Amino acid sequence: MYMTPRIVKEASGLFTVTNRLFMKLSKADKDSVYRCRVLYQTMNNQTHTLDSETFQVTLHYHTEHVTFNLTSDSVIREGDNVTLRCFADGFPQPEYAFYRILNNEEVDLDNSESGLLTLVNVRKEQTGTYVCEALDFDAPGDVILKKQLDLVVNYIDPPVLSLQGPIILPKGKGIKISCTAHGSVTPKVVWKKEKAILSDSGNLTLEGVSYLSAGSYVCEARAPAIRGLKRSQSIEVYVQGKEEAPY
Repeated sequence: MYMTPRIVKEASGLFTVTNRLFMKLSKADKDSVYRCRVLYQTMNNQTHTLDSETFQVTLHYHTEHVTFNLTSDSVIREGDNVTLRCFADGFPQPEYAFYRILNNEEVDLDNSESGLLTLVNVRKEQTGTYVCEALDFDAPGDVILKKQLDLVVNYIDPPVLSLQGPIILPKGKGIKISCTAHGSVTPKVVWKKEKAILSDSGNLTLEGVSYLSAGSYVCEARAPAIRGLKRSQSIEVYVQGKEEAPY
């Protein structure tokens, strides 16, 4: 950094003072604010100052660091919309390329000027490793422009029932129905009729059924540790028999 001052005495007797500042800017100067200040004395030997308007310099600089993360909750459920954000600390912002690693190869997904990749209604098959690359061609060769992110989509497969409905039962008879469910975490399985829980296991046993036993029975599988992650399967049960004459 250096300055080159210059003083010119005009024919009027006034002085024109000029000072040029030369400096080599770096990334640390990107938010700096500059101004020029004049110091002068009046005839009574009092010192005064006068400042120019402030200004900033639009500074272009290459990327040094790249980050790649999720903008939403890190616990992802099947059916969620997920946004991945890639950010490079260079200016102006470079364009970004996104890939997914399949069979040890990078498969192109999308290019983005905003650095955002949105996956709508994600499925369990989209679990895997994703890559973002900042396309900053001014960055030195030792700058890492690619970052990876592992995406895990939690899921529960539709429950499977041991019998297919509808089921017709004679009055007074019984039946046993089992329900199994699988997911990225071990699901808890319960049987419900309307809001009542009939069984907290995968087995539903109906004995001595009456007309009140008829209706829709629901097997619900949920992941207690993951809010909102659940799947269900229902089966209809009908009860047949002669009505008993009232006494």
